[in-house]
Amino acid sequence: EVFEKISPFFNCGDIRLRAVIFLIKIIRCKYKFFLFLQSDSTYLDIEETCYALVQSSVNAKGYLNLYCDGVLYKEKAINFNVGYNTIPFELNTANPGIHNYEIKVISDDDTSSYNNSYYFTQEVVEKVKMLFLSNDEADREKALELYGDKADISFYINNPDVPFTVEELCEYDEFVLSNIDIRTVYNYTQFVKSLDTLVSEFGKSLITFGNTYIQNNYEDETLMALNDMLPVKFGNGENDEKLVTLVIDISRSMEQIDKLNIAKESACVILDNLDDEVLVMVIAFFGEVGTVFQPTKASNREEMKEKIRSLDPRQGTFMGAALQFTYSFITSLPYSKNEVLLISDGLPYGEQQAAAKAVVTKMSLANIILSTIHVLTDTGEALMRELASIGKGYYYYIKDLKNVESLILDEVMNSLTEVILESNESTVSILLSKNELVKGVESLPNIKGLYNNQKKTSATVVLNATYTDNRDFKYEIPLYSYWSYGNGKVSSFASTLSGMWTESWYEDDGSKQVLKNIGEVNRPLERIDSAFIIDHVSGNVETELTVTAPTINKNSTLLINITYPDGTVLEKELVFDGQNYICNFDSEDAGSYKIDLFYNLGELNYHADYSFTISYLPEYNSFTVFEASNLYYMVSMNGQISEDGKLDLDNNNSVMQKYIFDFTPIIMIISVCLFVIDIFVRKLRWADILSIFNYKKIKKEVKQ
Repeated sequence: EVFEKISPFFNCGDIRLRAVIFLIKIIRCKYKFFLFLQSDSTYLDIEETCYALVQSSVNAKGYLNLYCDGVLYKEKAINFNVGYNTIPFELNTANPGIHNYEIKVISDDDTSSYNNSYYFTQEVVEKVKMLFLSNDEADREKALELYGDKADISFYINNPDVPFTVEELCEYDEFVLSNIDIRTVYNYTQFVKSLDTLVSEFGKSLITFGNTYIQNNYEDETLMALNDMLPVKFGNGENDEKLVTLVIDISRSMEQIDKLNIAKESACVILDNLDDEVLVMVIAFFGEVGTVFQPTKASNREEMKEKIRSLDPRQGTFMGAALQFTYSFITSLPYSKNEVLLISDGLPYGEQQAAAKAVVTKMSLANIILSTIHVLTDTGEALMRELASIGKGYYYYIKDLKNVESLILDEVMNSLTEVILESNESTVSILLSKNELVKGVESLPNIKGLYNNQKKTSATVVLNATYTDNRDFKYEIPLYSYWSYGNGKVSSFASTLSGMWTESWYEDDGSKQVLKNIGEVNRPLERIDSAFIIDHVSGNVETELTVTAPTINKNSTLLINITYPDGTVLEKELVFDGQNYICNFDSEDAGSYKIDLFYNLGELNYHADYSFTISYLPEYNSFTVFEASNLYYMVSMNGQISEDGKLDLDNNNSVMQKYIFDFTPIIMIISVCLFVIDIFVRKLRWADILSIFNYKKIKKEVKQ
């Protein structure tokens, strides 16, 4: 009590006085606080729970009260046990703004209130900020209908001038890519890099709807980086090996009007756009049939293209024989998915037409799809169409070299890679009925179309669509999937937000609610609108501030203003340590500290703020392991140690004397004596002992 009265007259930073006050006050402080807060900044009406971990040195009964903005918000009666006590509190997120909280221990057993309160703040934001990119104006209307009441949406519809730096994008919480080819955005490479940083490090969310245009674009590193972020892989299945067989007509009729060049170029474009892991077989026919390439991965495309381009026209058009050869070869192989692409002008020898139809019928029964690419002629159209119909495939017509690539990419590749899956019979099933996305929804209507994709290993699939192909085979395709990507979350809805595919979903209350929930379940856990990740660690009398900047530039400067609890302001420049910017400053007083950060790089000036509270000073932590040697070191340099409770504040520089007394010789002598006695007792019999005393008695009598 004396020191509490005189301490205002001394410099509290003086280590001697702080050490003595530490010893006096530590005896009476019984509690220590830890707090686990989900986020420093959250959203309106979100369920937020904080966990107060109170370490107690006594068994006591009391109350733990939560105050919000100075008003009692929650009160809980607690039986405090020695050790750790965990108490959850639901926070107030009904009103937007910055809320100041105090958690306070009230206990009759406690005679000191120095460490009975813990302070923290939380910001509640009214609306999520969403960046929405699309090439379809109809998506704007649907997004406003679904998310407009709870999100502040910035639309970029057919607008390539999208912000692309981390500093510009950090104000957004959710990023939506709706059926857009990201390559249409200016500086799309930097945009994807920034997106990756914001999701993985800053905890933002990414949502994709419909097509991402990633399929078969394996040479574009930026698209592959975007693909790595997604919970699914768009395009063909990875688990079942698929064999694509190209059957090329090199007969003399194909030599006319550049037809053979069109056929060969079509085959080469197909190879360029197949997944590297897809197996490809190439067969050529004229009056004979032969394999140009046995089944091999499409990654060997350059070698295959060289062989295809070297094919010369030969006499004869044995189409039926070629298809029979193909059928026999495929059925001898173990692949579960097979597709044949016949490239021809459709002009075989007369008897070969019937043979071709018969073989294709067998292919269909064996679940081998056959599609036809009809080159240039009109007379062969009927046969080529009929073969495609029997083979449950597609018919394509190419009239010149100019439209080879566009046709292959837009139509043929959708069939070969199964990019687009359109069907009125694609039923939707709920795999995780307890997931927040489908809470309260029991069933969903059919989806009329979606983009093929496969779940990645650690992804979670909530909705599946059952798609039926031309062979009446059924496939389970993920419709809605998500996963954690670093600190953030990425979700993919494989169908479109607007258009015919999901038209019926807006007429059903359950499915419309699911679409609406996509925006809500992907809200980040914490709202971070600063481009800098700021953290602090408070020690005994000093705090270390760490700032992680999104981009490092040696020409940039990072300055901070520290506002202390008493209102004084300290200006400091942060030092770069190779990874982060570091700053240390004194924090001897309890209270709220406000940090204003200023980043300057050329014409770019950026401001961010951060605050933290020191609820009580370290000397009120009775659970700190404290060694007397440390106290002696603090005091003895310029003071004295008192053992009788009386303290003279005058400095005494005399050196402490040490006395050592060694008990080893005495203990050794005692040990030897005990050893001799032990031998004496063990060796002599009782009769011997009696005889000794009897001998003494006789001797005494004789002497008398």
